[in-house]
Amino acid sequence: MKKIVIVGGGISGLTSGIFAQKYGFESIVLEKNSVAGGECTGWDRQGSHIDGCIHWLTGTKKDTELYDLWCEVGALDGIDIINLDYYYMFEYDGKKICFYNDYNKLREELLSVSAEDSELIDEFISACKAVESIEMPTSKPMDMMSIIDMMKLGKKMMSGFGAMKKYSAVSCKEFAERFKSPILQKVFRSFMLDNYSISQVMFSYATIVSGNGGIPARGSKAMAMRMADKYKSLGGQLRLNTSVDEIIIKDGKAVGVKLQNGDIIDADYVISACDANVTLQKLLRGKYVDKQLQPYYDDLENNPLQSNVLVAFAVDGDVSNLPISFIFDSEKYEIAGKTEDRVGMRVYSYDKSLVKNGKTTITSYISQNTQQFDYWKKLYENKEAYKAEKTRIAEEILKRILKHFPELEGRINIIDVATPATYERYCGAYKGSWMSFMSTPKSKQSQGHNGKIDGIDNFQISGQWIYSPGGLPCAVATGKFAVQRICKAEKIKL
Repeated sequence: MKKIVIVGGGISGLTSGIFAQKYGFESIVLEKNSVAGGECTGWDRQGSHIDGCIHWLTGTKKDTELYDLWCEVGALDGIDIINLDYYYMFEYDGKKICFYNDYNKLREELLSVSAEDSELIDEFISACKAVESIEMPTSKPMDMMSIIDMMKLGKKMMSGFGAMKKYSAVSCKEFAERFKSPILQKVFRSFMLDNYSISQVMFSYATIVSGNGGIPARGSKAMAMRMADKYKSLGGQLRLNTSVDEIIIKDGKAVGVKLQNGDIIDADYVISACDANVTLQKLLRGKYVDKQLQPYYDDLENNPLQSNVLVAFAVDGDVSNLPISFIFDSEKYEIAGKTEDRVGMRVYSYDKSLVKNGKTTITSYISQNTQQFDYWKKLYENKEAYKAEKTRIAEEILKRILKHFPELEGRINIIDVATPATYERYCGAYKGSWMSFMSTPKSKQSQGHNGKIDGIDNFQISGQWIYSPGGLPCAVATGKFAVQRICKAEKIKL
């Protein structure tokens, strides 16, 4: 059997391993951390569990290609899918607005706030309905599709392409400012950072309304563990706590990897499924320029990255009165040189398996940009100052939550804080980003990476960074695609 070495045991790496085994290769997945899953993770603190990834998962609707793929890799097979009643709930200027996972109810809700914005409300809903038709192709990569395959794909998604093209050129801030209602302006600027395309909000909301954005029960870490178990059940080798130092290239061909401890693992093919920047700058020693990705790295202003500060709390007792996804305006506070005037909460009461010892976890995410990553990176050099700043921010958020929900007094405790520096340290995430390059009106429009690096044969890269817009669906798809391309090279029938 030909041997494939896979660098990175996240969702993409595990998927590559699963398909390598299915297609008759010998494979080994090398993961630097003590647990597989990459950024699809969760961890325990003070007797509570913190889910660090999935708020919704694209591909939970049966009879879709992506759902079938998730089941094939063991992520969803036999697992309950939780579908919430709403996307987000907002409270601004004392008025609550709920983005129900139902277009008619959403329309009624928004009209109750501002009937004079009816035309723009209908425009938003119509665009969301249109983009529902856009479904990530996962049967094969586009570079392996025939003309007939491409025509079928285009016909299937035609109605959504027009809407995506139109609204990709409109920023969240620009779209929000079209509303006459100040409250709706605040709401539509709360989903994402101002310069991101409103099309991303439309696509996310449409995914959930269509039933294709549910939440797998038991959380993110458990999903990754199911995939790891699936891989091992097929005979794959998963080596944890194993850091790769270099991908070995001889005569323009990948022939194996060198580990941090100096050991060499030979291979017929290498797939790098870790962060793309780590692959290019560390594992390949910066010797190769990827013409497909480099324009994004060179223009982060128009292809921005998004990270966050995650503050986690544990609450004793009943939390049924708390909204699950909630954003409210608050007294201003400073974080990494930027002033914030709102707080977001995620209450994990919807999944009883994540409620530990009678305590429910609440997380608060504060979005961070590239400049703020640099702040956290530098601050981390002074561990005491870094720790103190994390504590300060957690206390600021807690004070605002208690002001809004005074009934939590004496029942809620801070259990952890993660920053963009955390994401970089544990996951190798470029600039601490938990997603790939985000779309703005001036973004370079990606057609999808072909997984190849010019000048290297028998080598593939995979992962969320090479397939817009990133995230877990892109990770699982590109993990499969990498092995399919190797199969094509080996003339293995798929």
